[in-house]
Amino acid sequence: MKKRIAILFYFLCLLTSAFSSDLNSLLHLLRISKEDTNKVKLLLEIEDAIVGTNPDSAMYYTKCVSH
Repeated sequence: MKKRIAILFYFLCLLTSAFSSDLNSLLHLLRISKEDTNKVKLLLEIEDAIVGTNPDSAMYYTKCVSH
């Protein structure tokens, strides 16, 4: 039983790490992108990535699309 819990915890850590690196990559691309359609797409991807964990920040990025 303890072994199963340890394995589950390990995979959860891997998923969290992967999510964090993807979000960091998107944020980096956002900082260096021009004001065009690609920037809007990046904002929407970031919003989609964080809406479940941080809805306030997701709302911020959604509002940035409309400006």
